[in-house]
Amino acid sequence: EGKLKALVSIHGLEVGKGGELTHDETTIISGALDLTEKTTQEAMTPIESTFSLDVNSKLDCLSL
Repeated sequence: EGKLKALVSIHGLEVGKGGELTHDETTIISGALDLTEKTTQEAMTPIESTFSLDVNSKLDCLSL
């Protein structure tokens, strides 16, 4: 996994020399590789910290 992350990083650093990976692509791939080290508890948002809207509600500044 460490070698794969290093390879992704190298390809991210060399953008413009052959069109390898963009900064966003590098960030996404690195984040996905980091998921293997996280537990479910670390990745989840506690239900107390969430909210929901009715399917017919409009999402606006007041809703947030």
